[in-house]
Amino acid sequence: MRERVRREITSSIAVAAEEVFAAEGLHAAHVEQIARKAGVAVGTLYNYFKDRDAILAALLRTRREGLLARLDGAVKAAHGRPIREQLHALVRAKVEFLKEHRTFFRILFEGELSRMKATYPTATEEHAESLRGFFERVEGLIRRGVKSGELSGGHAELDAWLLGGMLRSLSVRDLRADRPCERKDVDRMVDVFLKGAGI
Repeated sequence: MRERVRREITSSIAVAAEEVFAAEGLHAAHVEQIARKAGVAVGTLYNYFKDRDAILAALLRTRREGLLARLDGAVKAAHGRPIREQLHALVRAKVEFLKEHRTFFRILFEGELSRMKATYPTATEEHAESLRGFFERVEGLIRRGVKSGELSGGHAELDAWLLGGMLRSLSVRDLRADRPCERKDVDRMVDVFLKGAGI
């Protein structure tokens, strides 16, 4: 019972923090605002998190775990199909996760976190870990395509970054121009990538 209450409180704090960080920005967001939004006393919040960095780090960790599980599930479900379909599955999973957690991604795309490493050292490392996890999966998929003969070899790491950059561009367009990524956008992106990375 105690553990369930703890999970519920930390979850409500994380949800509130996501909204406050997105609305106020990382610099202007205060623990008091997060506590108020979560409906808990500031002292209660400090029982669970020592500072803003710990709150943001916990949020980033939760989202990373959710994203990587989603990506792994999509890749597993598409395993054995042509590499084009596997790439589509991976990209669609990322795009769907972005749609579900748009507020969270807005925090990251504002670029504040990378400029505030001194203020948010733990959260910055959590974000870096998320990027590593994402690119490891993309690179693994590209290496699978090389092994099957569907993609040319020798550039798997670079190709992973290129595909990741294309996907980031679609995400930035979504957030900056309010143009959510559609299936046809995913199809086009994967086609463009494969024309460059294909044999």
